[in-house]
Amino acid sequence: MTISKALDLDRDGWNDEAVEAIRSHQHNMLSSGSLDEIVEGFRAEARIQRHRGEAGALARACDSAQQAVLLGRLPAASRELAAPACLELAACRIRRGDPAGTQAIAGFTTHPDAGIAGWAWRLLGEAALLAERPFEAVATLLNAVAENQRGKDKYHEAGTRVLLLLAFSRAGHLEDADRLALRYGAPSDAPQGLLGIRFLLARAEHEHRSGRIGEALGTLKVAETRLGATSGLGVLRRELLTIRAGCLDDWCQPDEADRLCAEAGKLPLPAHLATSANASHTLRDAQNATRWLGEIPHPGANTRTDPQAVAALLRDLAALPQRKPDHAAVVCRLLDSLAGRPGLERDEALLLLEAGSLLAESGPEHRVAAERLLRRALVRLEFLEGAEQWLAQARVTLGQLLPDSERDQALDLLVRGIQGLDEQRFQMLNRSHRDDWLTRREHPAIARAIELASGTDAALAADLITFSRVAGVLVPRDDRQVPLVPVPRLRYIDGTESRLGSTGSCNFL
Repeated sequence: MTISKALDLDRDGWNDEAVEAIRSHQHNMLSSGSLDEIVEGFRAEARIQRHRGEAGALARACDSAQQAVLLGRLPAASRELAAPACLELAACRIRRGDPAGTQAIAGFTTHPDAGIAGWAWRLLGEAALLAERPFEAVATLLNAVAENQRGKDKYHEAGTRVLLLLAFSRAGHLEDADRLALRYGAPSDAPQGLLGIRFLLARAEHEHRSGRIGEALGTLKVAETRLGATSGLGVLRRELLTIRAGCLDDWCQPDEADRLCAEAGKLPLPAHLATSANASHTLRDAQNATRWLGEIPHPGANTRTDPQAVAALLRDLAALPQRKPDHAAVVCRLLDSLAGRPGLERDEALLLLEAGSLLAESGPEHRVAAERLLRRALVRLEFLEGAEQWLAQARVTLGQLLPDSERDQALDLLVRGIQGLDEQRFQMLNRSHRDDWLTRREHPAIARAIELASGTDAALAADLITFSRVAGVLVPRDDRQVPLVPVPRLRYIDGTESRLGSTGSCNFL
């Protein structure tokens, strides 16, 4: 079995078979191979293990890459093997979450070989992405693309552009990310093998972030089919399930989302997340942040943290039978720690919405804090591209929270929010998803709007009742499209026109 055969298996997504192939090759080379062949074998094994992604595989990858580096320094080894071995070790360390990975890249970005320089820039971009510095990642990955083009290396350029898609999306440059996401056309036209699967997962993450949840679920379906014809890629399977769970949770399918999260939890965690989870857990314990539900951190405590930690704490809060005012104060301080941090604008807005929604249902003693967080979320979401669904949700949640004394503002928020929520429903292929969306999202908001309007605006109340009874306009579609289009503005027999509905109008007797 040759190195090239093992690497071909790896590129095709057959990682288990690639591991067996490279180990067989290594066994043969240790007894009869040249030093250069042994070095290349260790480097190939490191690459294949790195692509598995979990902590154990990354530990083995680092060991193999370290062997390649040490053997490559021997006088009998070819000089051109040294740089690739060093970069492979850096790649393994970066994927593992080790800061030493980026330190080892110094000097390689100006290497005369475009392949070496491009790889170095790409690794710096990957490290920036893992560290949640998307703007830095964009700059370094663009440099990597430039070097890929200088070396006419289309394969590695395609891989770099997958990372660039993630960087643009996470930095909020959604139009730039769209251009990369659509470069192959339909999801089914994506490249085959490991590269194609990584691209599809990146595209689905971007589509979810852009509020195009129906498209994201379609992309994930293609990726799942591709993953079914691979081996040893449990980390990517976990990523797919996690993205799908997030999509379904946003579509009011908590039971299905929880099931997917539980299924994902049985699969290996990416090595860098395992490392950061252990480190952040220790840090939060030291700051009393993980114990805030029982021991409230003092106001001077350093609670600056990352979005994942804030989300975890909100889940802990949601599980409590009762929320106390002190809990709300801690949540606000944690959310304040996200303000003004580049690349976290979308995370901050969505966490403000989640926290405000949670406090809104926690009793009258939390009303002021809930309103403050929801208003902060609202003004941020208005300026975020692709956030229409969450903007609508913020409007209806705030509209439901406001008292009768603020009837006009509450009605305005509710009517605009209901319109936005209804538009989201027409992305849902599954009828049960649409029914749940109506029950859990739209109908409570409509009921509150009718209650507020009935005392001062009977026409609007009647309009809302009619709008809530019309599911949509039935149209012939294929099985990949929702067989409904949004309700247009209805023109009643008395000549008046509905204030709700999509563009266009129709007569309603």
